[in-house]
Amino acid sequence: MELSGIVFQKSEPKTNNSYQNQEIMLYIPDVEQDKYSNYFTIEWNEKGIEKVKEANIQQGDEVKITTFIQGRKWKKDGMDEYKAFTAWKGVSIEKVTDDSSDVQELTPFPILDTPEKETKDDLPF
Repeated sequence: MELSGIVFQKSEPKTNNSYQNQEIMLYIPDVEQDKYSNYFTIEWNEKGIEKVKEANIQQGDEVKITTFIQGRKWKKDGMDEYKAFTAWKGVSIEKVTDDSSDVQELTPFPILDTPEKETKDDLPF
């Protein structure tokens, strides 16, 4: 799955039982109402941490992330019900370039944004 958004928060790499990981919180804004925007924590393993480092990802960067969802079940001793834990695992990350010279404002009716072609008036009257 591919997610595009803004790096809201980036943690430092952590080591837990000889396993190294890092988390990036991705902010995907809702264009109509900010209160409906989404936040996802993407986890990176040791190889992924290197990709994040190589891409020089910082808070505020606009990025495109390839990810997959991983799920685990867990049951507390003495309980009958299981709980499911899901995590987004990062595969690749790249900065989205900001070339403002090529930016075009999007409108609901793009056909109207194109300038009218001049028609040659070759009618005899």
